[in-house]
Amino acid sequence: AGKLSDVLITNYQDRIAGQLGDCSAQEWLSRHLAHAETLARFRETAVRCLLQGPLTVQGVLLEDGSLHRMQLSADQASAANLFLVAQRYSIPVSLTDLKRLEESRAAALDVGAPSADEVWAFNRILDEGPGVAATVRALSDFGILDRFIPKFSDLMRFVPPDPAHSHSVGEHSMRMVAHLESLRAGRDPGERRFAELLGQCGHFDMLCLAALLHDIGKLEPGTDHCSAGARLAASVA
Repeated sequence: AGKLSDVLITNYQDRIAGQLGDCSAQEWLSRHLAHAETLARFRETAVRCLLQGPLTVQGVLLEDGSLHRMQLSADQASAANLFLVAQRYSIPVSLTDLKRLEESRAAALDVGAPSADEVWAFNRILDEGPGVAATVRALSDFGILDRFIPKFSDLMRFVPPDPAHSHSVGEHSMRMVAHLESLRAGRDPGERRFAELLGQCGHFDMLCLAALLHDIGKLEPGTDHCSAGARLAASVA
């Protein structure tokens, strides 16, 4: 039941072992560990069989331990959905698909508004759980993030004349998302107060989106970046 009194202390091991297996504690624990090893092997075998595939997972092909885009319609095999599945199940995208995405980066940047399925996938990425920052960075690397946040690739190269920034605006925003993830995971005991405050936020996805958008107005020099950013953020939302 999770209580300290439930721990099987040394004084009781022999008694319990005798009642359960008519043997010494050491022998009983050895049997227990042997059975645990067998169960672990069953589990690993099952996982390997699943990863071997072929298996369709949310419109994505799982085969040979990696994820592949299926040769179907653009919506069914969208890159955003591919990275969502990779994030959700911690399965890597195939090297072949990564190469194709890299080769088609220029074309990806020319895509205008995303499809409804892509918007759904992007929203799920922001709210999925672990791996938000890494997945959003992958979308940026392959020119896909721009269809959700126009000109974000420009932000990744834009360094404002502001001593407060030691990175480009885009990199700064990416690192904010990574820090939010770290807070939510409670990795730093020194930031527990902020982690508790974050735990009161019911829309982590919106918080991540705000982090990505908060400095976007700096792309319009000579204007108040807060006002410009609010206008651009409204168009994204």
